Amino acid sequence: MFHCLSLRVLLLISIIFLQSNAAQALMLDMQENGEFSLNLERVTTDLKFDNAVIENRISRIYMSIYEASYAWFQPGLKLGYLSSTQSNNPITAGINLSGEIIGISLITNIPPRRFLSTQIEMDYLYHDVNKETFTQKVSLKWYEFIAKAGVSINPGLWQLSIGRYFHLIDGDETAYGTIIQTRHFKEEKQTGSYLDFTLFVDSTGKVGIRAQGGSRRGINLVFSREY
Repeated sequence: MFHCLSLRVLLLISIIFLQSNAAQALMLDMQENGEFSLNLERVTTDLKFDNAVIENRISRIYMSIYEASYAWFQPGLKLGYLSSTQSNNPITAGINLSGEIIGISLITNIPPRRFLSTQIEMDYLYHDVNKETFTQKVSLKWYEFIAKAGVSINPGLWQLSIGRYFHLIDGDETAYGTIIQTRHFKEEKQTGSYLDFTLFVDSTGKVGIRAQGGSRRGINLVFSREY
């Protein structure tokens, strides 16, 4: 009888211990604050128009707001301004197109807040740029999907991430004036690599830089603050 009672007590202690660890793990995964960031980006992408490939150079400044309730599920919104110039395109020759960008984002860290973790990020963005001159009006509208997956090392004061990404573009170019036409375009390449370095400046702020190669070639600067 004493043996059975001891087993019951041991089982009860084990259940309480496991529940306590599970609660602590859940609290660790939870974030108290959301995150706001300012992004400065300069990238070059090759676009495929029918049988022609045109280099599209984009400068973007936009803000990102993430609801970081959990480190493994951080949905966000992106909104900002961009400008675009192109090479080897008679319709946009000498024209600097400008407009807006808006989109949604999702970031996942598995396991969260660890020295070594897997990072997944997805963006779905809409771009609308245009320009009108005395002889020509040009408009480019496109949707862009970017999925990134990589590994991150976080010793505490900084974080280093490296990975690959998949990239899709679906858009239309519309021209009125000297040239009247509508053309569909998409990405010429679909994959690439990235390298991120983030420095934690204090308990709520960080500064990061991302270098990309492949389908999207360029640099992205990020200034973030929890709120």
